[in-house]
Amino acid sequence: LLYTIKFELEQGEMAENDFLVAVHVTTSGVQGQYMGSDEKEVIYIAYQALNVTEKQLLDGQDSIIKSEQSITSSLQMQIGITQQQIEKGTAFQDAISKFNDYLSQIGGNVRMICDGPSHLRQCLHPDSVRRDAPLSPHCNTFTDIRKEFHARFPAVDIRNNALFVMAQHFALDSDGRHGVGHCRTILEIAMKLLNQGHKLSQPEVVFTKFIKGHCTASHAEDESVVRLRGLPYQASDHEVARFFRGLNIVRGGVVLCLNPQNRRNGLAYVRFVSQEHRDMALQRHRHHLGSRYIEVFTATVQEFMSHASTALMNYYNSVVPNGADYILRVRGLSHDKDFCEKDVVCANCSSVYKHFFPVFVCLFHVCGM
Repeated sequence: LLYTIKFELEQGEMAENDFLVAVHVTTSGVQGQYMGSDEKEVIYIAYQALNVTEKQLLDGQDSIIKSEQSITSSLQMQIGITQQQIEKGTAFQDAISKFNDYLSQIGGNVRMICDGPSHLRQCLHPDSVRRDAPLSPHCNTFTDIRKEFHARFPAVDIRNNALFVMAQHFALDSDGRHGVGHCRTILEIAMKLLNQGHKLSQPEVVFTKFIKGHCTASHAEDESVVRLRGLPYQASDHEVARFFRGLNIVRGGVVLCLNPQNRRNGLAYVRFVSQEHRDMALQRHRHHLGSRYIEVFTATVQEFMSHASTALMNYYNSVVPNGADYILRVRGLSHDKDFCEKDVVCANCSSVYKHFFPVFVCLFHVCGM
């Protein structure tokens, strides 16, 4: 789903009654840039809204989420939450429902904003799928405060401890802040940028549906492909896309490999919209699809296209009768909803073409391509 967000770009500010909503999550495992790479559950979520026009912060909220996973003593000290609080916390579904209600009650146009993409792409979206707790459509678009700051101040190095460095640049006090305090720091930095005339870039989009179709080499960067190993044989392309929820796969960007018997062999190739998404996909190495862990490796566009062609030819070989000498790709078919395969003449040595060569026309997708 794409969410429409209006801006007054001339002033560098969002339209009247618009809000920025900062969100911060913590998992029971690794934090920072690689949060979510260990498949640990979200145990804490905090969020706070800013009325951009009135420059007013709304009250923030948070939830400690119940989990049986243990956390280290250092993490407990860092986030100020004990193991006992987590064991007695709120159910994940209830915490997400509370979060969704907060977003719906704000009104106006809402833009999510995070300190890096991991909070939404690698944590909230995958966890919402695994734990069956749908997120608000507002969470399908967001702004990365790091990218906005870097666009304004490219000379400032924010690769390490980014939020602290950005806060220091604006002389903001961020020491010891976590949870809602972390969200407040993000919003204060955003307001400083807007006050200096910075124009927020278009929000990043999180694809929520996998779209089948023809994938060409121009649809993605060269460094945008991964190879999967260990898939359940019955896994579909939609289940593979679900495994990568939060990351954007190009149209037709999942190829399930087949063996010579035209059966799936547990391998697949996936193409993403950019190298950034591919790199985040690699962090899901040995994450689980059902009861099986999936291995994720780098691959090339050439490998993807080769296996896509092989999979297509295996399909053709399974449906083309013996004796057919050629397969023709038909272009310019009708878009009429009543048009179907029966309207395409499929014949071997038909009277129309017998003076040229034996022909079998195989319709794979009825479309206007």
